[in-house]
Amino acid sequence: MNYTYENIMLICPHCKSEVTLSEKSYRCEKNHCFDLGKAGDLNLLPVNQKRSKSPGDSKEMVNERHNFLESGAYSPIAELLAKTVMKLTQGEPKIIADAGCGEGYYLRQVQRLCFSHSEYFDNNGGQFVGWDISKFAVQKAAKSAKFSAKWLTASNAHIPLADNSVDILISAFGFEVSEEFARVLKPNGYVITLDAGEKHLLSLRKVIYPMIKPFREKPFLDEMLFRCVGTDSTTYHTLLNKKQLAELMTMTPHLYRATYEGKLAVQQLDELEIDVDVQLRIYQLNN
Repeated sequence: MNYTYENIMLICPHCKSEVTLSEKSYRCEKNHCFDLGKAGDLNLLPVNQKRSKSPGDSKEMVNERHNFLESGAYSPIAELLAKTVMKLTQGEPKIIADAGCGEGYYLRQVQRLCFSHSEYFDNNGGQFVGWDISKFAVQKAAKSAKFSAKWLTASNAHIPLADNSVDILISAFGFEVSEEFARVLKPNGYVITLDAGEKHLLSLRKVIYPMIKPFREKPFLDEMLFRCVGTDSTTYHTLLNKKQLAELMTMTPHLYRATYEGKLAVQQLDELEIDVDVQLRIYQLNN
């Protein structure tokens, strides 16, 4: 796979100058050096931006999430996202970024559903870039992708992209940083967010917890920087087997929030029909 790209500028996390590829390393004008990983991923997360030695999802969590998502249980969510991207791009080459990309599932589905037959997309003004704070997730994303993309270990608080460089920025179940999102977006660029709705995984939560907390809708992005220009949603039920339930538990915050009794109750299930309720918002950068 070709890991050389010309359509988007990466910046050094130390000095903010451009980094460019030279053989198997990226260097900036001050000679800060960043080596490409074996899968073609690039780590641009310096030690002073880490809160722990290995932040983000563990290798086990990444693998379980990958297996669950590849099972197709969340395919309608990916289809909703792809439909929205297609509407905003009209199939034209764009720079599409995934903030908090995890193991790359949603960006892979956008490429597959929207642009798999557009050979010019990677070479004529369009490209994909995804980043996550978990190096294990980024390595998995780079190994799993069958198309040209940049996969970066980085945080939303310090995105290593040049100003005004992204057309569409996806944030799927992530933690948005309005100021950084606004900085990297092109004028009139878009942010697409996916978040859990009120009934999301409700049947599972009823098994885990003795009491369900009241639903709190996620706040909108900073209204000084963005305006919400559209919303959509998908709701459905899907039957999960024992293996899928274990994977789902491992990939969600319920792994840490649930009591021993709650986890045991899930482990004893052979299958469970779960509720999927996902809300989509489209934001546009204010002029």
